[in-house]
Amino acid sequence: MNFLKKVYRHLIKRRLPHGLFSWRFLLTGQSESIRFHRNLALAHFPQMPRLLFLPVMLFAGFRWTLIYSPYYTFKVVQHRGKVLQEETGLSLWQQYWQVLAVSMGHGLAPAEWYKYRLYQNDVQKTLWDYVYDQEVSAFHAYRNRGRPHYQEHVALLGDKYKFEKMLEEQGIPAAGTITLLQQNTLDFRLQLAELAGQHGELFCKRRTGNQGRGAFRVFMHEGRLQFQPRGQKPLAENDVGDFLQENIEQYDYLIQPNYTNHPLLRTYSKGYLHPTSYD
Repeated sequence: MNFLKKVYRHLIKRRLPHGLFSWRFLLTGQSESIRFHRNLALAHFPQMPRLLFLPVMLFAGFRWTLIYSPYYTFKVVQHRGKVLQEETGLSLWQQYWQVLAVSMGHGLAPAEWYKYRLYQNDVQKTLWDYVYDQEVSAFHAYRNRGRPHYQEHVALLGDKYKFEKMLEEQGIPAAGTITLLQQNTLDFRLQLAELAGQHGELFCKRRTGNQGRGAFRVFMHEGRLQFQPRGQKPLAENDVGDFLQENIEQYDYLIQPNYTNHPLLRTYSKGYLHPTSYD
């Protein structure tokens, strides 16, 4: 079951390739930077047999190239292209074709073309000079290969509940979890109502994962329990059931007090909260 979940998460659900790809990866005598990115691509699935790894990467690469790359390139250029056009004179169409070439040709996320200003130099020379967001996890795995207890440490960092307990044992302040609700908890909504009555506003986040996926705020408003996904408006009553079902069937949830920014930080903050994280 864990294997099937990994296949679904990393191959079916994920749209962006895990790393860059290039026909140069198949050749010998390539530059050190190209060999490095090839090693990062292999580091994503270190335990996968190479005979299986190749078709998996081909599937992800072709799907990205033929389906997702043109769409996401268009969206990114539409969002960021006008600013660059004013700065450099590159038209939106010029940007689109340049971004599309590197996105389709090497599996690069279109936004990275802007982030690393790849338009300033020969992209085929500068492309390999950076470690991109989609390669970060593989970069850490590759750099830490062979270190004792590395996998145990990765597992600890990935489990927010165990990591918080470890911080508490070391005397390091943490947000403080009120309770841990297991996935498929039948009375999930009832328990949240009781906890909100006892502790006030709640912040609920997945035990595993990042980037705030599946996180939501719970609070009382006019005598009714409200659910507000991160970055969205509070849900309508008829949407709450589907939202909770989608999340609690797959993940354990940490239930914490909902902290807000200090008044001195609110002027500089555009989001809900800027906590200190330990990575």
